[in-house]
Amino acid sequence: MQNNANSIPEGKPLTYGQCQAVKVLVAQRLGLAPTCTDDAVKLMQGVPVHPMQAASVDREAASIHNTLAAGDPSKVAQANVAGNQVLTEYGFAHLVAPATQQGLVTR
Repeated sequence: MQNNANSIPEGKPLTYGQCQAVKVLVAQRLGLAPTCTDDAVKLMQGVPVHPMQAASVDREAASIHNTLAAGDPSKVAQANVAGNQVLTEYGFAHLVAPATQQGLVTR
């Protein structure tokens, strides 16, 4: 499959919960001490979690996003690099943003 702006990259799809889990795991790598990291790991591994646990990951991810987006631009860049590392580590390398594209957090 040819990858262009209107196509989905080949490989396994990333669920909404996994998108939120990436943010939590990025925050952990940046030393922000997020909650729900165990549940975030489970989501990235494709292990089902209770809906309340998934909601907790979602709330934590929103808080992390807001903190990073309102803060130091260098932290945003670090978060984008860490996000690409998390995606690659959990088998989503096909979704890693090239250096010329925006990553997970924007200002």
